[in-house]
Amino acid sequence: MVRSFLLGVLVVAVLSGTATATAIPSDAESAGYNFAESPGCAPEVAGPSRPEVARPGALSAGEVLYGPWADFFGRTYAQVSGSTFRWAIFGTNETVRVHERLRPATELVDRALAEARADGRFYRIDTAYGWVWRTVGGARRISEHATATAVDLNPRRNPYSRRNVLVTDMPAWFVAAFSEAGFCWGGNWIQVKDAMHYSWSGPVL
Repeated sequence: MVRSFLLGVLVVAVLSGTATATAIPSDAESAGYNFAESPGCAPEVAGPSRPEVARPGALSAGEVLYGPWADFFGRTYAQVSGSTFRWAIFGTNETVRVHERLRPATELVDRALAEARADGRFYRIDTAYGWVWRTVGGARRISEHATATAVDLNPRRNPYSRRNVLVTDMPAWFVAAFSEAGFCWGGNWIQVKDAMHYSWSGPVL
């Protein structure tokens, strides 16, 4: 009876650990993961599919994510939240929460924006959004915002377009500051356009 009880405790501990233990493997940096959202950003590389959940919309705090994305960024709300930091985008008053794995990329963006400012180029950011624990609108696939790997900038002036029509006021040098740091710009997507959106494409890119 004692043996059965201890075995039961062990099983519960293992199952609990599956959802709550640190999900990011130590060798993940060398795994060459590609998380680009569109062939418009990385036509030569196919990355893993994003996890899907039972229902679209806001995710519950108890939702557990699976697959390579979860391995790399976190399986639970607590893991992803605990892996974020506040990025004060250079030259703006906007601060967004993004994943710690993006820190080198954000530093490259800030450096490029600083160099542009020194050359007299400046793009004003009035509105910015980062981490949001949700799926893609109307779909069961998780959003890159859920893994804290995407930011939306000035959505009113850079709207989402299902008709694949690009509407943006972002200058090419500003887009390049993000793209050259490893972000995929929604303005380069193939089937739709999301000019407000920048998502980190992973260490392979």
